[in-house]
Amino acid sequence: MTFEELVELELQDRERRAAELALPELSFDHLVEKEVEVVRFIYWREYDEVMTECLNDQGFDLEVVDNGVTYGYLPEDQQLAAQEANFLCRMKYPTDPRNAQLDPPDEQRREQYRLAVEESYPCWIEAGFEIPEPPTYETWLANSGTDEGWIPTSEAAAEARREGSLAEFYKLEPICNAVAYNFDSVMPPLPEPPD
Repeated sequence: MTFEELVELELQDRERRAAELALPELSFDHLVEKEVEVVRFIYWREYDEVMTECLNDQGFDLEVVDNGVTYGYLPEDQQLAAQEANFLCRMKYPTDPRNAQLDPPDEQRREQYRLAVEESYPCWIEAGFEIPEPPTYETWLANSGTDEGWIPTSEAAAEARREGSLAEFYKLEPICNAVAYNFDSVMPPLPEPPD
């Protein structure tokens, strides 16, 4: 796919992701409406560094550590602004939108399932999230792309929204989202933005 085609995929998904990630008291609608330009697409393996630099540029003191990113001390009155800044950075530097395509080759689907079951699921459970047990591969495949679909990171995000603990979710996502992090290796390289 070209850079422009990936941008189109990303733009189609922004509104859904804005609603999925927003705290009850925060809406990202005004950011989606601004049509923030995609600077470039990033691989999950570089997510921590890119997001840290972007959020530091917006005045939030983050640091990359061995197992993810540390936010340091964040006063309560800055938490909503930090969530908004995080979403804005994700709009500028989105991860590969092809990960969400519904019809990748079978080899990629099997690898997605394996990573979800063997790496993401145990990580979220160990972190204290209550995620439904993995379905069989056949059930997972049949439900992919539907409301019945099973994605451990999405399940964790939904729980974090219900519990008001999205900050904790964001800290753990780079560690526990093994499907996205490791799936980069089975996807074609990301195209660079045009000059």
